[in-house]
Amino acid sequence: LNIKTISSDVEINGVNVEESKVETTSGRTEMVNCCVSNTIIETTSGNIKLGGGALFDVNIKSVSGGVYAEQFVNNNMTVDTVSGSTIVCYDGGHPVNVGIKSTSGNVTVKLPESISGFTLNTNTTVGIVSSEFALSINNVYGDGSKKINVTTVSGAINIKKI
Repeated sequence: LNIKTISSDVEINGVNVEESKVETTSGRTEMVNCCVSNTIIETTSGNIKLGGGALFDVNIKSVSGGVYAEQFVNNNMTVDTVSGSTIVCYDGGHPVNVGIKSTSGNVTVKLPESISGFTLNTNTTVGIVSSEFALSINNVYGDGSKKINVTTVSGAINIKKI
């Protein structure tokens, strides 16, 4: 599945494919109830919403738009944003590797209380880091098996319980 648009929204619902690539300029991207092994989404001036289904390897690049992902199963996610907030809610399963880089935008990662553990690596120039999980001095929770890396230039980093 390969979609490229200018000044148009993209709505993808219920597809089951090996790979998907969506490139938009000035348009919203919504991907719900899909099963995709490898997903690439690149946007300029448009929000991204992912929900439901299973997106196993996700790579998102966004300039001037927010990223919101919820209720999906995901193993690996990479998000790189400029001027937009990122909210990733793992209420459909547990991540393996999460990497989020943000220039001028807050980042929130919501994890189930039942997660076996994660190691949190953060770096922010201007912004606070908060976690609702009891982290060790080395930013490890539980068994530390999942990896969460978040970097912001100007934005808060929030790790929350679902």
